[in-house]
Amino acid sequence: MGIFSDLFGVEEPEKEETYEQRMAREAARAGIVHSAEQEGESGLAKSPKDDPFFDESGQKIIPEVRCEQLDPHLSGHEAWLELWATVHNTSQFKIRLREFNVLGQPTRPGRYLEPGEKYELRVYHGLTPKDESKRDVVIRYEIVDNGDYFESRGDLDFRQEGEYCVPYRYKETHPARDI
Repeated sequence: MGIFSDLFGVEEPEKEETYEQRMAREAARAGIVHSAEQEGESGLAKSPKDDPFFDESGQKIIPEVRCEQLDPHLSGHEAWLELWATVHNTSQFKIRLREFNVLGQPTRPGRYLEPGEKYELRVYHGLTPKDESKRDVVIRYEIVDNGDYFESRGDLDFRQEGEYCVPYRYKETHPARDI
């Protein structure tokens, strides 16, 4: 027994070990065990090529969620607006819509969309804008299977109806990105 074991109650390692070996030893002592699915035959984690969330070159796949149609519903006196959007999951993954921010109003639908599924949801409910100052649209979503978050940004096009500006079309201005 040496000073190390006297102070810490743990035997000193007999040989110098690598960082990976030390981490594996400490994980084993703590009871953290990787499943066979997480490890390859060599005991190392799977490569990104084996991961369905990466393409063959190892790049992360960015799922696409598109806002295909906007449908404005005005009240009889046009001062009140409900804006409905048709959202299309064009990716190969099941996703969850986390947030839409339209005309400065965040909406958190929490809706799940299967690959290829379309869904119509209300993205705005409020006063009809009188100008085009709030054009930005932000769509945030996640892949259900791994919890990875993404964001898509775009702008609204407006048409003038009396004293009001009514949004009628969404244009994607930035491709979806990992956040």
